[in-house]
Amino acid sequence: MNEPDFEIGNHGSVILFDAKSERAKEWVAEHLPYSALTFAGRYAVEARFAGPVIDGLVGDGLTYC
Repeated sequence: MNEPDFEIGNHGSVILFDAKSERAKEWVAEHLPYSALTFAGRYAVEARFAGPVIDGLVGDGLTYC
């Protein structure tokens, strides 16, 4: 089984996206703003905006757990 491109952690009001694969890192560079907040090397997304981010990465063929 292949490793997921992203690991996503739900921390209540903040969702952390950990780009694991090279494809995921390229996707982040293309789709998230350069000024996106990070925490411990993960991209921090407000919970209300996480759904569209997940829809976008899945729509582009990336996987997550």
